[in-house]
Amino acid sequence: MALELPTLQEELKSIAVAASGLLAGTAVYISVVEVKSRAKLDIKSMRKQWSDSFDNAAVFVLGVGTVNTTANVALFFMDTSPYKNLWLVEPCLFIIGGIYTSIVMLPEIRELKNDELVAKKGDKWVEEGINRWSKRHLLRTLINLCGSCCVIYTAIKSH
Repeated sequence: MALELPTLQEELKSIAVAASGLLAGTAVYISVVEVKSRAKLDIKSMRKQWSDSFDNAAVFVLGVGTVNTTANVALFFMDTSPYKNLWLVEPCLFIIGGIYTSIVMLPEIRELKNDELVAKKGDKWVEEGINRWSKRHLLRTLINLCGSCCVIYTAIKSH
């Protein structure tokens, strides 16, 4: 009995499902766990934790998102099923999420990371800004969850 190795397409499906799950899971973790934990901290610690977490997540999401997008686009070109166009949904959602972040979230993120501005505006402003960021991040979480569900569905339905 010979061992049958998975095809490149099967491997890419596994990578796409895993990467989309990581993106969705990271977003859910941030929205559900970190936001609640951060709320219990004093403002200075809250801002530091938020800033450090944001920087780490930005690098992680960009890396995993790039792998995910590459796998999904490759699968679009390889797939011959009627579901092949669905492989492009998550890359499009990833781009939409990036645009949303750049336009809606990034201006305030830059302000919240500016030590001089924070010193002028005060603790209440920092707390309100991080709370706004947390609410805006919920849309990112929804986008990632929708993308992940689409990838899983497409992986199951395509051949």
